[in-house]
Amino acid sequence: MDKPQVADAVGLAWRPRKEGWAALWVARHDIVKKGFTPSTRQIGVFAAPLTAEQETGLRKACSEFQDEMYAFVGGQPKVFAGTVRALIDAYQTDPYSRYRKMRYRSRKHTDALLRQIDAKIGWRQLSTIGAREFMELYDKFRFPEGPNGRELISTAHAAMTAMRMLVSYGTTFEIDGCAKLKGLLSTMEFETAKARTEAMTLRQCEDIIAAAHKMGLPSIALAQALQFDLRARQKDIIGEWVPTSEPGISGVAVYHGRKWLRGMRWEEISSTMELDHLISKSRTGKRLQRSLKNYPMVMTELDRIPAEKRTGPVVVCDLTNRPWVQNHFRIKWREVATAAGVPNAIKNMDSRAGGITETIEATGGNLEAARKEAEHSNTRTTEGYSRRKQESVTDTAAKVLDFRAKNRG
Repeated sequence: MDKPQVADAVGLAWRPRKEGWAALWVARHDIVKKGFTPSTRQIGVFAAPLTAEQETGLRKACSEFQDEMYAFVGGQPKVFAGTVRALIDAYQTDPYSRYRKMRYRSRKHTDALLRQIDAKIGWRQLSTIGAREFMELYDKFRFPEGPNGRELISTAHAAMTAMRMLVSYGTTFEIDGCAKLKGLLSTMEFETAKARTEAMTLRQCEDIIAAAHKMGLPSIALAQALQFDLRARQKDIIGEWVPTSEPGISGVAVYHGRKWLRGMRWEEISSTMELDHLISKSRTGKRLQRSLKNYPMVMTELDRIPAEKRTGPVVVCDLTNRPWVQNHFRIKWREVATAAGVPNAIKNMDSRAGGITETIEATGGNLEAARKEAEHSNTRTTEGYSRRKQESVTDTAAKVLDFRAKNRG
């Protein structure tokens, strides 16, 4: 039997046994050093692949042990060690930290960055950090294999954003040394990757839809039409699977300890095809409201779905009859796009950029109209989605030359 894999079971470790694998919960080493016992707890031994119920039980046990461990820490005298590692620990465990309010995907991404920051400078005292140390940290992320290795500009910039969040938290809660570091970081700029310039065209969108039907994946055709025509984010169309411990109510059955949230549902579409969907990215109640009858490409795909299936998630994986898992959708979408002859440089995320660019062109450069359609807070964000800036500049230059020719002398 292969070693079991259980996602989102914090502290879970596996040890081989004659009859299978033993599931153990392992306490954090630094908390054990403070006196917490026992350092490990055996949850059970498994000789066959885990059932969904067993996976849920393991997550629950690990969560209870984690709570017990942190309760022990909470009962200890709170002496801040003054290191970056101590600041990270406070940021992640303080119930009033902004970290606790992050959504699941954002929190997981932040965790990954903080682990790397901890590994690189966790031992450092906050009082010993200056501009040079921040620049060195940025370079360590940017060139993880050395100056001649691969370059990860986006990751490096994200790491410094995480550092800004850390010292901002420390400043708010008056942790020594953080106010100075926040002020220092406010004067520093770190290079980030160039913005994407790719955008999906209407022809590419139509080719993907045709290929999806040819490959027996009509749900991908529907998702593609909705993303392009409604200028919508992928998450708003297919939703996401998150641990059951995350906030939010799902009407879809729990699958492997996860629940489905934030995707488009048939209950959000009226009998007259009026859509009213709470935007996944918004925390201020912004809604995606559209009269779907105004979008023939979308209506063509929706009309393929019989009335008896118009309940729950709008886009359901053709292979599992459940909402798509994001990674699975990404892989299958790429297979369809490649079959449609769409270059690898064009990604699913470029559907939204392509749609917004189309709106700007169709309205003669009306950024305000495109902003409203994209549900952006300002036109600067909308302009960032336009992929025709260079063509516009070139056209302007041609007009200036024409003007000069006519007005010489």
